[in-house]
Amino acid sequence: LAPGTLLVLDETRLSEGTISGEGVKALGAIGTLITEQKLTCDYQSYDVHIPLELSCVVVSKQRSIIKDLEVLLPMNPQSLDRTPSKASMPSSLDAARLLLGLVTRRPCPLQIPDNAAHRLSADFAEVRQEFQVNSGLCHAWLSLARAQCLTFAEEALTLSRWQAVLGCERQRLQRCREQRIACC
Repeated sequence: LAPGTLLVLDETRLSEGTISGEGVKALGAIGTLITEQKLTCDYQSYDVHIPLELSCVVVSKQRSIIKDLEVLLPMNPQSLDRTPSKASMPSSLDAARLLLGLVTRRPCPLQIPDNAAHRLSADFAEVRQEFQVNSGLCHAWLSLARAQCLTFAEEALTLSRWQAVLGCERQRLQRCREQRIACC
């Protein structure tokens, strides 16, 4: 897989049942790919782990069978209108792909001024108390903040950009709470 690839795994058609030994091994390899970004190649006598640079999205109707996912995002559909929107046009998809490529491939670190760092820390502590999230979520938040800043061609996290990320995260966590999904 090329660096920067977005891998989408669709679990929506899975149903209850048993998994064979090979299936368990394959599921473990997928888990390693998602959580450690390493592709497990089975050479019968030993496994080789090849490092990859990719992002993964798992689409599921319920809790994923893949453990240790960083962020769960319960969807909140607004309507069942089947008419195509501008967002589903090929040119819109190309624009989204370009944006994702720019955000994921730009090799610059995010600068976090002291005021933004203190606000982020205080907000994270508050959210941990309110929603019972684990400490690993902070890393995901920093990645989201970096993407938010890169989207606006900014190299430093401002309080307004942080508030935008936090607002989205609060909505996501509230949806998790409403749907009784354990948040990451």
